[in-house]
Amino acid sequence: MAIIRNVGRPALRVAPDLSVDWSRWPEAVGITEPPHERVARAVSAVGRLMVHGDAAMPWMGSCFLTGPGLVLAASFAVSTATNGAGTGVTVQDDKHLSVQFADGRAKEVARVLFLHPYFRVALLELADGDGLPDPLNVASTSPENLGGGDVAVISCAGMDARNDPEVMKRIYGEDFEESFFVQPGKVLGLGTISAGEAPGLLHDCSTLGGSSGGALVELASGDVLGLHTSGRAGTNNYAEPLWELARDPVVWDFAIGFRPAAKPTWLDAWGTPVVPNAPQPQPGPEQGTWTVKALPPLDFANPTVQLLLRTLFTTFSSTEVAMNLALDAGVLRGTVDDQGSAEVVWRRILDKASTKGVLGTLVQRVHDDPENQGIAPILAPML
Repeated sequence: MAIIRNVGRPALRVAPDLSVDWSRWPEAVGITEPPHERVARAVSAVGRLMVHGDAAMPWMGSCFLTGPGLVLAASFAVSTATNGAGTGVTVQDDKHLSVQFADGRAKEVARVLFLHPYFRVALLELADGDGLPDPLNVASTSPENLGGGDVAVISCAGMDARNDPEVMKRIYGEDFEESFFVQPGKVLGLGTISAGEAPGLLHDCSTLGGSSGGALVELASGDVLGLHTSGRAGTNNYAEPLWELARDPVVWDFAIGFRPAAKPTWLDAWGTPVVPNAPQPQPGPEQGTWTVKALPPLDFANPTVQLLLRTLFTTFSSTEVAMNLALDAGVLRGTVDDQGSAEVVWRRILDKASTKGVLGTLVQRVHDDPENQGIAPILAPML
């Protein structure tokens, strides 16, 4: 929990109605259009981990929803009120846990599902899952840009003597304790805080005490890349890389919102394998019909491709929006020239997405994103 940069890394306070003053968002940290929608939707899923029965420490950090009634938090915060380890964890008799969300709603914790033995991550199950915000998706694969990608930590904050008091006051304002904040910044790659620590995801978002357990959100996709756990002022902040957690078969038994699904579908074949007697030819797509799972090679003479291109450049005339949608699907900014008319830019994006094998992902994301509801009926026949 540390302030890494004294300028250019603000902390935007979340109001009780979950609104955020975006005017202080730093120009150096990019964000997709419409402005801040993905971050704004994530705010409601973040909460404060409350420990009842310990008058000295009424709250122990941040947490966030990541499945039906499931919450991820920092394991060292949870362990102060529990006994046991791994999947054999119980809450101490004289204590109980709850989660207070950013909008003020509180939910009791029914049980601790696990304290991970390697990553500093805990999974909690709420006693009542009704009326909760939408859970956050967690990235199950490493992002392509781990050296300077745009992110934000969403968490609560408290006094932290490890940081300069004047710097804390300037960045977080007056009376910041226990408030929730959106803290934009950059990922800095994989590394460690100090010798002997497990490798993790380094970032330079501002954080304070209470930020542990906060969601490190990738701005391009809205997915959670990491769970913030620690930091050293002026050096680096540190988050557990959750796509590494997704590789652990033990966590597959829990409905964590990994995207895409963490457990490979082919693993089920070990139970009742179905193996064809002879290699089967791959069925080719019918002319003018596509499926998201197996889009044909891009052919601009294909009427369906022409309709897709015309629909996209007509609907998304801004080249900036087009590039951000491409970034969502896995086409790196810089690999596609964004100069020229919207139609030309979209032609380049579709061609690059086809070459990279993410054309289906691009079409699906454009179709499914709530921000693009108006285009969904147009794209639906192509899926």
